[in-house]
Amino acid sequence: MQRYAIGPCVLAIAASTSLAQNEIFVDSGQHVGENDFNGIALGLGDLDGDGDLDAVTGSYVQPSVVYLNDGAGVFTSTGQELPAALAARVIIRDFDGDGDNDVFILSHSLDTRILFNDGTGFLTPGGQNLGSLQTHGADAGDVDADGDIDLFVTNVNGHVNTVAFNDGTGHFTYSEQNNHPAGRDAAIADLDGDGDLDAFIARSAVLIGNPQENRVLLNDGKGNFTDTGQLLGNSFSGYVRLADFDGDGDVDAYVANFSFYDSDPADKVWLNDGAGQFTDSGQALGDTDNAIDVADLDADGDIDVFSSNGVDAPTVWLNDGNAVFNIAQTLSDPLAVTGQVALGKLDADADVDAFVLGGKPGAETVYFNVNGACPADVNADGSLDLLDFIAFQNAWVAQEPLADCDADGAFNVIDFVCFQDLFKAGCPK
Repeated sequence: MQRYAIGPCVLAIAASTSLAQNEIFVDSGQHVGENDFNGIALGLGDLDGDGDLDAVTGSYVQPSVVYLNDGAGVFTSTGQELPAALAARVIIRDFDGDGDNDVFILSHSLDTRILFNDGTGFLTPGGQNLGSLQTHGADAGDVDADGDIDLFVTNVNGHVNTVAFNDGTGHFTYSEQNNHPAGRDAAIADLDGDGDLDAFIARSAVLIGNPQENRVLLNDGKGNFTDTGQLLGNSFSGYVRLADFDGDGDVDAYVANFSFYDSDPADKVWLNDGAGQFTDSGQALGDTDNAIDVADLDADGDIDVFSSNGVDAPTVWLNDGNAVFNIAQTLSDPLAVTGQVALGKLDADADVDAFVLGGKPGAETVYFNVNGACPADVNADGSLDLLDFIAFQNAWVAQEPLADCDADGAFNVIDFVCFQDLFKAGCPK
């Protein structure tokens, strides 16, 4: 852990924010789910209606877990005993149209059921059994333009992908289409500029041992998908995220690959011509097995990538605005084994943070974004005043990681001395 001397005390960046210009994320110090079985699948969404993002983790054989956020990025398990799911993906959206977010934990091999929310974050399994087709990925959106949230589900090992149409109440009917090539992940967005949601399929066939090309499926506006015939890459692809990476107004694709049977593990950026035709940008990014999520991480207006790298340290890739990515930070932990990552605003400031499965032995990790942050502006209102002292005191009383200024694990008068020195030092210029 890096530490910075400020007056007579030492600031630990994991306890607050970083004064180093190259720091983007710092470990919040939480061991989320330390007593729970490590999660395999992850979703973020506001489950209790308080305006901040909560988390749901699904595991293989242990119960799935709901963690509620206190608004400062501190997560606590609700203690709910949710069914084990052999989880592949977690999707949090309002599937029944009642104004709160429900949870889909899609299973790799067991029954898949929606979990309905009562508005407080308490989840109840629905009665419909959607089965499993060796599901590995999914995305959600209104693919048939009827006003509710449907699912596009990817399956592997010879099983076709499928669309699950929602009737508006959270009851789903599988599409009878059977011409979708099997995939490991999918993301949906308007790829050809016609106003409906199309699909980009990241493909692999691990049991067969042969890489399979990624595919693009275009929607007719009613949820009927047609393969464009594009064969994009020849790697074992595990994750895909869609965004306008090059700033030209259309949606591009970032595909995370992994090593298997000597396949090239480097990630690829595929650029869209606006009509749904994709071209390899020529970049080969990284060489580790990874999960990814994308957002504007450095507040410069373009979309960056957070890569969770399995047995290697997570990596932050910053975009130059033209879809050219460079490593900006490596979050090192010699004991880390990380899985899926989800990005979102987790604490009280305006930037994008990261919730990562793993990162600590037996626990999940929350990384706070400190890019451009001021360590003494505790309430994140852009000014240093008495309100910051009050905010720090409240955090100290609540024993939140933010207030352990000297990062010694104890909350005592030394933390107040440390914060006072921060305040006197002001904000970095």
